Amino acid sequence: MTALRAAGDQTFLGARKRSPIAAPFRALFDLPDGKVYFDASAYALPPRTVAEAAIAGATLRTQPWRVTGKALEAQAEEIRALAARLINASPGDIALVRSTSYGVATAALNLPLAPGEAILVIDGEHPSQVYPWLDLASRHGGTVEEVRASEGGTRSEAIITRLAAPDRPRVAILALTPVQWADGELLDLDAVFAAARRHGARVVLDATQALGVLPIDVQRLKPDFLISAFHKWLLGPQGFAILYAAPEHQHGRPLDHHAHARAIDRYAPPGAPSEPPFLAGARRYDAGQRADMVAMPMAIAGLGFVLAHGVEGVRAHVARVTSAVAEQAADLGFSSWEAGRRAPHILGLRPPPGASAGEIGAKLLAEGVHLSARQGLLRVSPYLFNDESDVARLVSALAAVAPRSSLRP
Repeated sequence: MTALRAAGDQTFLGARKRSPIAAPFRALFDLPDGKVYFDASAYALPPRTVAEAAIAGATLRTQPWRVTGKALEAQAEEIRALAARLINASPGDIALVRSTSYGVATAALNLPLAPGEAILVIDGEHPSQVYPWLDLASRHGGTVEEVRASEGGTRSEAIITRLAAPDRPRVAILALTPVQWADGELLDLDAVFAAARRHGARVVLDATQALGVLPIDVQRLKPDFLISAFHKWLLGPQGFAILYAAPEHQHGRPLDHHAHARAIDRYAPPGAPSEPPFLAGARRYDAGQRADMVAMPMAIAGLGFVLAHGVEGVRAHVARVTSAVAEQAADLGFSSWEAGRRAPHILGLRPPPGASAGEIGAKLLAEGVHLSARQGLLRVSPYLFNDESDVARLVSALAAVAPRSSLRP
């Protein structure tokens, strides 16, 4: 990665003039004093409303006489409606599944791949967006290719170039994430999707590291499938995710076969074994046991928080935080993607030569500063609760562990 160029006079720790970063919503989160949390890309710190929903759901689970099937179905439909608002879809386009890998596997079950055709993923991709495609390719005689940026180029440019390559196997499926999950490079989705349409490639978008911070409009992008887990930027539970299926893919094969996805009266006397019709739309792809009394209220509260505060508001705040960290960390010898290339909410800091991201991350944790070490980088992922004091704590901790030879004069 290229080191950032700092503007104006260079001083230690980047004491350039900038307006302070406040966190007016910090009180909405249960964050102890002295705790600095920059790890939303691993596990979101949910707001208090989500924690309260979890407690209420767990209490309900211990009092099953209060549970009704109609109430659980109403919660499921509320999640579909809220998720649809977030991505500009219809509630019937949304299935409720258990994980990103479950959603990707559903997409892989319903997209064609001819022998010799290729599935394209970006380098360093998360396994959830790789393993189902390796399985599909092995069963159909296809290949999975990892695309890398050329020297001085971007991953988006490399994808577009590969799609158009006349001497390479045809790309049948493009498996994308809007943001590289470790280094934070932002893909140009509009350009990549346009190229995919030109070359007839199907697109499956894992939006887990984007939805809730970046605007995702399925009417504009037109993905074949989109998946997002809840435990990151949707501020919800683990083990729960949404799957968007484009209308043309809403008549396919589900991974699970259960009564909740079928148009039947589950309480009627059983008849002869038969296969009843599926419910309309993407509901056929719902996972079994998705009527989770704890997870569904948490998902509703998380989506409600994101919609109430607005994706743009979240994006603007976290962008200020990551920009401040990138600028000041550059004075300590840490490098990252330049501002126009990195995501606003995920900053991958490459340590100075000779330093280990894992060792630095462990030392920061001992100082009460939480972030992740991923693929040789320090991944900084803030949220609405992070402010100027958190930036100062992080930069001070980095200064204490950075090799003295890496400091800028």
